[in-house]
Amino acid sequence: MEVNRIRSRFDSQPILGEGEVLAAFHDGTFTAWAITFTPEEIEIPVGGTVKWRVMGDHTITFNAPESARPFYERAEDGSIRENELAAEQQGDASGWDGSGIFNSGLRSGVPDRLEVTFTRPGTYAYLCTIHFGMEGRVKVIE
Repeated sequence: MEVNRIRSRFDSQPILGEGEVLAAFHDGTFTAWAITFTPEEIEIPVGGTVKWRVMGDHTITFNAPESARPFYERAEDGSIRENELAAEQQGDASGWDGSGIFNSGLRSGVPDRLEVTFTRPGTYAYLCTIHFGMEGRVKVIE
């Protein structure tokens, strides 16, 4: 059965490789469901790459201005639509230095992947503009 196959994929903690972060609906043990980045903080060297495995609909957004939050907004006619600033991809994933906005845009899939290479030391907070409270940090060290 399809349902059993899907359930069995999430019965245990996924194995994450070095530099990997999981963006998914789980608590890290898959015994309860929550919306998290796992791990919430990751450390890499300058020039290192973080690889996000995205399960479901998420954004990975650094330095998000208030105008890019939340992902969905109410239009003047009362309808709900995607916030264009939150939905569009911005920034250079092959070499981001921590300045300006970096936004993955809407990532959706089972799984989808995003890789970002960091070129300057620092601690960079990021969030999912779709899910309030879904936040993480990348610590880049020399």
